Amino acid sequence: MDLSAKLDSDIISFSFFGQTIIVLNSNEAAHDLLEKRSNIHSGRFCPPMIASPSLMNMKDFIVFTDTNELWRKQRRMINSQLGKHTMAAFRASQELEVRRLLVRLLSAHPTTMSSDLLREEFCRTTSALFLQSVYGYELKSPQDPFFTDKIALNEFLSRAVLPAAFLVNVLPWMEHIPDWMPGAGWKQTAYEGRVLKDRAMSNPYKWAKDRFVNGTNDGSIVSHTYNELRQVGWSEADADDFSMARYPDVQEKARHEIDTVVGTDRLPSLEDQASLPFVARLLTEVVRWHPTVPLGVPHVCTEENEYRGYRIPKGAIIIGHTTAIVRDERVYKNADTFDPDRYLDSKLPPPPVFGWGQRVCPGQHFFKEVFFLEVAMILATLKIEGCEDENGNEVVPTEETEDTSTLLIPVSFQVKISPRSEHHTELIGTAA
Repeated sequence: MDLSAKLDSDIISFSFFGQTIIVLNSNEAAHDLLEKRSNIHSGRFCPPMIASPSLMNMKDFIVFTDTNELWRKQRRMINSQLGKHTMAAFRASQELEVRRLLVRLLSAHPTTMSSDLLREEFCRTTSALFLQSVYGYELKSPQDPFFTDKIALNEFLSRAVLPAAFLVNVLPWMEHIPDWMPGAGWKQTAYEGRVLKDRAMSNPYKWAKDRFVNGTNDGSIVSHTYNELRQVGWSEADADDFSMARYPDVQEKARHEIDTVVGTDRLPSLEDQASLPFVARLLTEVVRWHPTVPLGVPHVCTEENEYRGYRIPKGAIIIGHTTAIVRDERVYKNADTFDPDRYLDSKLPPPPVFGWGQRVCPGQHFFKEVFFLEVAMILATLKIEGCEDENGNEVVPTEETEDTSTLLIPVSFQVKISPRSEHHTELIGTAA
């Protein structure tokens, strides 16, 4: 983002070992190239560490697959199960799992909780919903291998896609060096990653398939598509605990809207979503203000073309710089300010945190519903506050982040989570 400002250009191009890489730093450029020209800018770059059959062997995984017939088949299957029109089938399990999240958060009261632990609780909720919806499997413990394997695989892949993490991503010929050769220890890491991938992908699927064969049809995605499902990608966004602790006035405004619309005798549901416009704006601002993934997944140009006088060669890697785009002052005025009411302007585009064009995240509708339930139910029943130091002064979370592979995570901070009242404690107690 700083380089874009120094060069006074929202498009930056450079060559890395002969590979053209184009970084887009504005909403306009990203929309023009990745949305309007999605038909020729939706190829996928799959690094050797991921693609090679002798290493991770994941080139056919939908996130990394090029725009071929296999990708189109996978995309159709996922859209048929996770499209906007199918969301009603998941709502009962979504609401139940978020209620369980409330119970776990309440159990942390009256002690403080680190933002890291809070993030783990949100991750557990999303993972539980993934396992339930895709496989019909109920996650009962954070030590469950189906859960721990998925988390470990996500962490491994977030490193494996980076050129700096494994030199083979820059020098593909290194794939062929013998395992015993000095400096080839990374190959053992790849083999361990492949074992982890096989376990994380195969075990839940086998569990669900065996249940289906034995006559159990639980409504899960696997039971619906048993004969053709291969792999379903998933993603999750970070929790909004940071903005809630830092901006209590915003928290209170959203809570007031929930109390007015929903009342205090029940929890919010997805049926209330259309009646809670400020909460909707709050969710949009949360994902814009600090996107967890600073760079979009790379696209590849499949046909040479020209844009603003610039030649874009076939095979060029095109990356949308999400953080720069959502801080583009030409689109989001006072972009560094957390302001949900900016979306009162109906012409303001939503932040492109789910990707662009043909490569937009197929699970976005599922995530949006879960995110709404998490935030609305927490605001309805709990207070999230910053902690005080030894002198009684409130400790305001900083905006610093930890650069963890492909993710940006807020630096750990402490929060206090407490029920709004005894009545709300009872409401949570009867929820799960």
